[in-house]
Amino acid sequence: MGAVQRLALVVIIGLTALATLLVIYLADEPNRRAAEAQEQEEASLERAMGAYTQFCVSCHGPAGRGFLETGRIGWPLAGDYVGPKDPNFKEGEDERSPTERNQTENPVEWDRREATIAAAIYEGRGAMPAWGEDFGGELNDEQIRELVLLIHEGDWNEVYNYVIEANEGYPTVPPAGGGNTGRTNVAISEAEAEDIIQINAVGLEWEPDVVQIPVSGTIQLVNESDIFHTFVIEGYNDDNPIDMPVGETVLWEVPDDLPPREYTFYCSVPGHAEAGMVGSITILPALDSEPEDEGSAVEVQPEATTPGEGELENVTPELPSDQESPEQREEVGSAAEASADAPTLEAFDIGWEPTELTVAAGGTITMVNTGNAQHNFAIDGYHDGEVLQDIPVGGEPVTWQVPDDLAPGTYTFFCAVPGHREAGMEGTLTVTE
Repeated sequence: MGAVQRLALVVIIGLTALATLLVIYLADEPNRRAAEAQEQEEASLERAMGAYTQFCVSCHGPAGRGFLETGRIGWPLAGDYVGPKDPNFKEGEDERSPTERNQTENPVEWDRREATIAAAIYEGRGAMPAWGEDFGGELNDEQIRELVLLIHEGDWNEVYNYVIEANEGYPTVPPAGGGNTGRTNVAISEAEAEDIIQINAVGLEWEPDVVQIPVSGTIQLVNESDIFHTFVIEGYNDDNPIDMPVGETVLWEVPDDLPPREYTFYCSVPGHAEAGMVGSITILPALDSEPEDEGSAVEVQPEATTPGEGELENVTPELPSDQESPEQREEVGSAAEASADAPTLEAFDIGWEPTELTVAAGGTITMVNTGNAQHNFAIDGYHDGEVLQDIPVGGEPVTWQVPDDLAPGTYTFFCAVPGHREAGMEGTLTVTE
């Protein structure tokens, strides 16, 4: 065999070997991609455990059990508990544990859970503050995506061990107070009780939330819920809250240096005031104090004559109908008729009630937000789905009028807050002629 023939043979053998290696490499490509995706997911879960340890453990606990662990305030994310203490538990309908629910293999159900959880992290829900950057929080989109992945895919035994190691021990529930100057569980006689007002912490509400008391009076603070609370008078003891341990009664005397006037009181545990733990307290002059003269008297306008009655309003009496002009009576009648025909649309935490509305062209819809999250109203295909009406938290009704350029027909309406439509906040609007 000549030199040229030998060289050709070597080239052929080499090319054959390269082709064989290429075939083997391409055949293993799915495995390599799967391995790379697995590595990326593990890295994401590792970062998510760090974010969870930094931002979430104080409320949800190292094992994700939330308020199923005494003193925590977050909703359960994981764990094997099945029962009525889990807010998602529905006897006879959905009797699963938090882990079974949040790590479901049903793709349709998980898509809805993913949207709900992401929306809750982004903008807050109930006692949880908003964490998304667009809502003033500290977490970016990627961090929130990784936290959602952790809830769906994470091994909570691994999360628990990670948290314990990072904290060099079990992270106990941090006290929210800063210096309890009240007296705890003091026996009160019937005579003493007559000069004491009582404020109860029930769940995430104050009962009553409007009170008045004189300087040097005594407030009895009772924590009837299963989570820790504090009592703060805004502008007075913001940095020194009165601790309200679970199940205990605390007596606090109104100090002499608290000037008589109306104040806001609240719970300083993160997220509690935002969830509604805010009230009004009017401090009256001491019972035994007498103003030197009329000019030095302290005038106080309390919100209510007795605790819990609500704010007093100045009402201007209406004129009798026989003193109104025909034009005025016609306007009143038209307004009443329009109000009676106006459908009401309720936005709750993640949903609409009802999901099917019918309204006449030019008519109005009364909208009310009974949930803890911000909502709005938009129509698919109308003005590119721009927000047509904000529906603020607090239950205050707002009215939206069907615009002239919205032709009679059937439309899809939805909430345009990120994640809300994906979680199911859409419905059908029919505009009639």
